[in-house]
Amino acid sequence: MTGKALAEKLFEKLIDEHSRLIEEDSTEALDIRIVDMIDTLMAIATNEGKAEQELLELLQQRRAELGRLDTGFYLDDHVA
Repeated sequence: MTGKALAEKLFEKLIDEHSRLIEEDSTEALDIRIVDMIDTLMAIATNEGKAEQELLELLQQRRAELGRLDTGFYLDDHVA
């Protein structure tokens, strides 16, 4: 599977992974659920021609510009 068909399946997978991540009664470790969601996001990016390292660099840049969510301070109108 490639191209648009793969993209559609990956976005469906992302929805599934998100559901697993936020499931309150899950017996699966949170770190495993997080990693599975990250892996799906990376696959989406790869399908769009983005390299993993490129995304990690962009993440660092965005954190420097906007702040980090884990600090409770994030410069965005829609987030605390």
